Amino acid sequence: MVSKRKSGFGEGGTAGVSRQELDAELRFETEQSSTHDGLGDAEPAGGGRNAASVSNFYKCPQLFDIQFGVPNQATQRGTKRDYRGREVNGKVRFPPAAPQSAPRSRKPTSASMDVVMTFRNGLASLLRPEDSVLVLIDHQPYQLANLNSHDPHMVVNNSTALAKAARAFGVPTILTSVIAERGGLIFPQITEVFPGQQVIDRTFINTWEDRKVVDAVKATGRKQLIIAGLWTEICVAMPVIQALGEGWDVTVITDASGATSVEAHEVAIQRMIAAGANMMTWLALAAEWQRDWARTDHAAELTEVLKQHAAGSGIAYLWEQQLLNTPAPGASR
Repeated sequence: MVSKRKSGFGEGGTAGVSRQELDAELRFETEQSSTHDGLGDAEPAGGGRNAASVSNFYKCPQLFDIQFGVPNQATQRGTKRDYRGREVNGKVRFPPAAPQSAPRSRKPTSASMDVVMTFRNGLASLLRPEDSVLVLIDHQPYQLANLNSHDPHMVVNNSTALAKAARAFGVPTILTSVIAERGGLIFPQITEVFPGQQVIDRTFINTWEDRKVVDAVKATGRKQLIIAGLWTEICVAMPVIQALGEGWDVTVITDASGATSVEAHEVAIQRMIAAGANMMTWLALAAEWQRDWARTDHAAELTEVLKQHAAGSGIAYLWEQQLLNTPAPGASR
């Protein structure tokens, strides 16, 4: 069943209409249809999901979430309201809010796949070292030379800290470069964390098109894919977007990555978020892997990483240790 607006619904709307005029404009006629694109039963005038214009928002607010690419189901669940109206006694009525514990869901059809959002939340969505695999991409001199989104010293520090955190928690780490004979070798601060480990050198700009890298990731058996690299807008964005499309749970470590400009970095992050990627910093990731200080298996190794790479926090920890080991003035030694 598809609801079809009467003529004039999608034309000439203004914000100053009266309630009676609005009710009159919002009347629907129903007719049978053999197709349903999963976007709700209100079909934009003239056909096509985006036919109604922005100026008509005040006349058809229930369509606004669709026209701007906001996921229909996400909007309905977030507000606990179904935006699909039904005509009752000549006027459009909306059903009551759905109970929060039982949100209405439906399997999207091919036409509605672009407006369905899967929220990343809940305890199970947090990263775990036993399920994680890290891929460090193109931390090379050529990329560093045109790094303008971050202080280069900070990116070297953060990518090294990320590598050391992965080693501390036993997280498999794949190192990859692009045409190293011209672009330079991976930073020694990183390769020294994994002595003797082979760096996969590629010609593909998109790491995820290189079968050797993908096979190495798959061989770990891990499903939480963590990526950092240079540059964010190219060598990070491409594999992240492809891997997301193949069903991987992907997290980008933004402060161990960097781009040719602040704008390029920020736009790349927005693009990857829109594709479904999770964004974190290296310290947040390390804390999520640790999760509980009562877990002492890797606490000592993590503390060493913090001392060396967490700047103020690491120095404050050393100061705390100094004070705890310093007798109070006048006390006997």
